[in-house]
Amino acid sequence: MKINGLFIVLAMIFLNFSCTKEISREQDDDPVVDPPVSDTTSTPKDKLLVRLVTYEESFPQDSSVDTYTYDQNKRIIGLKSESFGPEIQNTFYNNSEHIFYRDAGGIIKRIAVIDRYYEGGLFTRIDSSVLELFYDPVSKHYTHCIETINLVPIYPGQDDRIRDSATYTYDGKDRIVRYQRFREDISTNTAFEGQRFDYTYDLNGNISKLAFNENFDNSGDPLVESLLEYDDKINPFVKFGNDALLMGILSVGIPSSNNCIKSTTRGINDVAMAYMYDADNYPVKAIATYIDVQEKAITYFYYQ
Repeated sequence: MKINGLFIVLAMIFLNFSCTKEISREQDDDPVVDPPVSDTTSTPKDKLLVRLVTYEESFPQDSSVDTYTYDQNKRIIGLKSESFGPEIQNTFYNNSEHIFYRDAGGIIKRIAVIDRYYEGGLFTRIDSSVLELFYDPVSKHYTHCIETINLVPIYPGQDDRIRDSATYTYDGKDRIVRYQRFREDISTNTAFEGQRFDYTYDLNGNISKLAFNENFDNSGDPLVESLLEYDDKINPFVKFGNDALLMGILSVGIPSSNNCIKSTTRGINDVAMAYMYDADNYPVKAIATYIDVQEKAITYFYYQ
């Protein structure tokens, strides 16, 4: 089981659907301790999530550190996700990096994603992609994007370059309610829906229902629905807004107002989340319990 700290909340939804990390050697050897729950290093309005550290209880080699960086206006411009854990040198793992390129007005022009793969402690290959975004200054919406994916083939006949496109649909509150990704079938030269995320929001601005599929082989994949429940505390990802959904919900995090405490998905292991909060009602620790198998992952949140 691969649980990326970046997706500690998302893992609840995609545990069996899409199981996919900066850390120092000193941190690697540190004991696991709770961070202080009285973190008041900045005001609730200005507090920024700068790091997530996730420890896998049953699969410690799948533990991870996610580091977030921002521009002077506190808009996200970078995310690094790296793996760590005992015996990691004997496993297959990958580290990833997202780079957000913004213009002077803060509009994201493109997003670059770099994935580095390792096996047996040795670097094996690097895959990358660039997402070019198109923005309408009148509606102030990102309308669509084109993603070019560059791959190192790992089996005979595999494409080394894929070009996808995606469209965004908004509701009356300017929130993305659909991400629809298209891929070309090279055998017929026709486009098909390769992936979709549909979002339903509750009155508090939380994504209460998520419908998703993944159909990159064009074999047909029905939408799967997840129902999400929330606490009444502050979700640090809410500051990202629609930026978190430009690559689908798997890019940065769920930009709901509050923190997800339970996900229920037919055919997929349900997950419950329990949090510790600081004095400003931000989460500092989360424990995800995969109910059917009683496995756990613990994530620590660090702010500035």
